[in-house]
Amino acid sequence: MLGPLDSSTDEWYKGSPEEKVKYGMERMKKTAEAAAALDVPVVNGFIGAPNWGAWYIFPAAYEEIYEKGFELFAERWGEILDVFAAHGVKFAHEVHPQEQAYNIETAEQAIKAINGRREFGFNFDPSHLLWQDIDPVIFIKKFGDRIYHAHAKDAELVKENLPVSGRIPTGSWRRPTRGFRFRVVGWGDIEWKRIMTALLEVGYDYVLSYEHEDPVMSREDGCEKCIAYLKPLIIKAPLEKVWW
Repeated sequence: MLGPLDSSTDEWYKGSPEEKVKYGMERMKKTAEAAAALDVPVVNGFIGAPNWGAWYIFPAAYEEIYEKGFELFAERWGEILDVFAAHGVKFAHEVHPQEQAYNIETAEQAIKAINGRREFGFNFDPSHLLWQDIDPVIFIKKFGDRIYHAHAKDAELVKENLPVSGRIPTGSWRRPTRGFRFRVVGWGDIEWKRIMTALLEVGYDYVLSYEHEDPVMSREDGCEKCIAYLKPLIIKAPLEKVWW
């Protein structure tokens, strides 16, 4: 709905930018209807960005383009969120580089742009935060009551590759010389005990959805290792808070 509206999205819908916006908005509205019919309380997705590369503000004009993106977000997604609200479904945006809301600051801007509507929240994915040197625990505690879904996905800043490739490399995700890559939970740099504790502290009580993008392991092996790693860390919430 916000973009990109160029040939990079032709795989999903081929048409003019105006046609792509219309198509995307209608699809999201229908998704809310389908979710309600299936008793699915949360829909995950991306809100997009008018300028796909605007999170890196250069040239200087990109800053203005980026800031105006929040106006477009409020306009287009406000209409979509009306449908979500009517069907009792929440939308969870996945904070991610190259999205209008990609870090803690811009996530706050997005909430402000839509006047704090409760239909809008976040799909917590710590891998995208580690990528940017953002502490995932701070994100959890900042947006605890707006975390509507969570991904169990790890990430790694590969020590031997980082000095050459950096943390925003190009090329295939499976390229073994990348400075940054996604990993199976427990095989990356994320501190999962802190994550699980913080989620418990803010009252999160929904799913941890395993997402496999590890270029080293098979899906089956990754799933098994993720379950084995996380299962001992899943604890029951206390019946009441005890303060000393």
